[in-house]
Amino acid sequence: MPSPELKPCPFCGGEAEISATGDYDEIVVSVRCTECTARVRLADDSRDRDFDKLKAEAVAAWNRRAADVKKKRNTKGC
Repeated sequence: MPSPELKPCPFCGGEAEISATGDYDEIVVSVRCTECTARVRLADDSRDRDFDKLKAEAVAAWNRRAADVKKKRNTKGC
């Protein structure tokens, strides 16, 4: 499975990296900037946890930008 494309850090422009940890009780996926302390961290402790879905959600959260949200709102006539 190829690595997901991560946008640069929205605060400093640094490169982002993704990591995951987990055990029987919980999985945690983090996307963080290698230059500053910015990060997105998602955890799932449910019984039916889905690692790929959690990873996709973390990447989507990291890649989301305020301009993207504003543009989306403007297309709905707001």
